[in-house]
Amino acid sequence: MLTFDRRVICGSATATLGPGLVLCLLICVPDLAVRAWDVPSLKGLWPDEQGRETKIQRAMESVRRRAEAKQAVARDVADERLTLLQAAALMRDEDRRAPDFSWEEFRRSHDVASDDERHCLEVIEHVLAILPDNSPRAEEVVRRLQAEMREHLDRGTLRLPDPTD
Repeated sequence: MLTFDRRVICGSATATLGPGLVLCLLICVPDLAVRAWDVPSLKGLWPDEQGRETKIQRAMESVRRRAEAKQAVARDVADERLTLLQAAALMRDEDRRAPDFSWEEFRRSHDVASDDERHCLEVIEHVLAILPDNSPRAEEVVRRLQAEMREHLDRGTLRLPDPTD
């Protein structure tokens, strides 16, 4: 027959009582943690965290703005309002304005001869992202852009315009 040691049972119950109560509170009052964080006396405890949160929010806003700008460029090139090189130059300029842009990662993304060529490929990828998958229009636009890129590569004229042009 099994015998239970009272000390083990009491010790186990005591050890689980605190976490159990916290868990019950969080289940019964789900927004308790959020409200506790908003208590004015807790606001000044972690100023470093507030600074880091502000930096993260700014970085996220910067990424969102750049993504929207690149989508607009992709729409313009898909609708033939911009050439491939003009669109690639605009995307390059967006990347240059971003202080946190990883040029090393960008260069690893495509094994090609130059950043100008990579930006052209970036335009094509963004155009593919904004057009419906496997649509005849998407295939036609991508073929047109790839042919434009090949033509520039064959002639040795794949150079993006300067921002001042």
